[in-house]
Amino acid sequence: MNQPAEQTTRKVAEETRRAGRRMADISERAARANAEIVEGNTQAAQQMWQSGSELASLLAARSVDQLARAFGVATDEAEDTAQQSSRNLGAIVQSSAALTNGLRAAWTESFELMRRQFERSLDQVDQLMRSRTPQELASAQSSVVRAQLEAMIEGAQRIAEISLQAAGEASRKVSETPDRVSRAA
Repeated sequence: MNQPAEQTTRKVAEETRRAGRRMADISERAARANAEIVEGNTQAAQQMWQSGSELASLLAARSVDQLARAFGVATDEAEDTAQQSSRNLGAIVQSSAALTNGLRAAWTESFELMRRQFERSLDQVDQLMRSRTPQELASAQSSVVRAQLEAMIEGAQRIAEISLQAAGEASRKVSETPDRVSRAA
C-alpha cells in the first residue's frame, strides 16, 4: 500500500511540475508582451515630448519676439531669452526621457523578478512535496519563507537602484542647461 501512495505522490508532483512549467512559459510570454507594450509607450511618450518641446520652443520664440516689439526691447535680448527658454524646455524633455527610460527599466526588472520568483516557487513546492516528516516539512517551510523574503528584499533594492539612477540622470540633464547658459553669457 505504501508503494501506490508513493507512485501517486510522484505523479502529482510531476503533474505539478508540468503545470508550473506551463505557467512559467505563459508568464514569461506575458512579461515579454508587457515589456514590448511599455517600450512602445515609452517611445510614443518620447516622441510626444519632443514634438511638444519643438512646438513650445516655436511658441516661446514667437511670444518673446512679439513682446520685444511691443515693449521696444532689442531683438538680440529677445533672441537670447528665446534661446534660453528653448534650452530650458530641451532640458525638461531630456530629463523626462531619462525618467521614462528609468520607469521602463524598473518595469522590465519587475517582470524579470516575478518570473524568477515564480520559478523558485515551483522548486520550493517540490522541496515541500519531498518532505517525509513533520520536521522536514517545517524546515522546508521556513526555508521557503526565508527565500521569498530574501527575493522580495533583493527585488526592492534593485528597483530602488534603477529608480535612483533614473532620478540622477534626470537631475543631471536638468542641471546641465544653466551651465551652458552661464558659459554662453
